[in-house]
Amino acid sequence: MPNTITTPQPATVRRSLAEIRASLAVNIRSAAESCIRAGLDLIEAKEQLKQGQWLPFLQDFGISHSTAANWMNVAREIGLDSPLAQLPYSKALALLAVPAEEREQFAKENRVDDKSAAEIRRLIAERNRAMEAANIADNQCKELAREVEKAQYDAQCAEQERDKALSQLQQARQTARKEIVYPEDYEQLRKTAAANDRMTADAVKAAAEAERRAQEAEARLSALEAAGDQRPAADDLAALGAAVAAFITDTQMMIVNPAALAAREKETDSLIRQLSRHVIELQKAVGNAAFIGEGAVV
Repeated sequence: MPNTITTPQPATVRRSLAEIRASLAVNIRSAAESCIRAGLDLIEAKEQLKQGQWLPFLQDFGISHSTAANWMNVAREIGLDSPLAQLPYSKALALLAVPAEEREQFAKENRVDDKSAAEIRRLIAERNRAMEAANIADNQCKELAREVEKAQYDAQCAEQERDKALSQLQQARQTARKEIVYPEDYEQLRKTAAANDRMTADAVKAAAEAERRAQEAEARLSALEAAGDQRPAADDLAALGAAVAAFITDTQMMIVNPAALAAREKETDSLIRQLSRHVIELQKAVGNAAFIGEGAVV
């Protein structure tokens, strides 16, 4: 660097505008370091200028507002102590697009010394696009991870609901088995009950038939009595009616309570045999009455 470059005084020493003007006039003619120094001068001058004096101050040195802003940005962002201060101003300005904490590493990896400012800007644009794509991909991965986590949670909930339903079903089955307890001889009892039902039905049918025949015999006896004024076997007929009524009553009782059928089986058999004897006696009585009636008619 030329020895004519004026170094800014420490912050504790306040320079006059005249001194700043002199230093700025030298620094703006230098390369990147001079632009940084010029930017530092501009920063310090702007702090002392009043409102409305900034643009006229720049015009005195033929500096546009945008150029002054760039110099000041380079001075703030890079500074004299950075290795990037040795780069040409256009390259240093281009590197401002890279975050400060990544700037020196980017310059080293991309060997910006051998590249133009345009190439540096292109590399930065590519870097930004890659970072943007990486951020999008990272966000997508995070979203997918959240979806996977939610799916796993939903699957866990569904599995818990399934286990709960299976447990309730198992409890219901156990309760049902407890409520319906069949005896060990259930099948034999069922067959016996069915046989008893058939016997009861046969007994009822036999009783009905006996009653019908008794009614017919009584009708014939009444006819004979009307013809011959005789009442043979009246006591037997009354006994027969009582026996039929008792049999019917017993049979009906056994239908209502099939469990009593086994206990009453012997009584039923005896009753049927007794009823058969009465029917035979009735037939004999009817035959005798018919014989007597025929003799009376003769």
